[in-house]
Amino acid sequence: MNERIKRFSEQAINYATSNRPLPDLKDKDLFLNNLFEKFAELIVQECSNIVFEEGCTEDNQDCPNEKLYQLSNKIEQHFGFEE
Repeated sequence: MNERIKRFSEQAINYATSNRPLPDLKDKDLFLNNLFEKFAELIVQECSNIVFEEGCTEDNQDCPNEKLYQLSNKIEQHFGFEE
């Protein structure tokens, strides 16, 4: 498994189990919803960061590139994870 995906999985599990123990059957749907939502959020954020960082180079005085900054925000907005 890709190390980033593995890290995202661990972070999502930690998020879904924070403030509560592993779910019993009645809390299973809430747990899974929290788990999958956080996992998706982490992936979308990573994709957004890749686009954002692509606009930065050592030679670029306007780091980050405004168009790539806008694309980064558009990715987050498209999936409903804007900051």
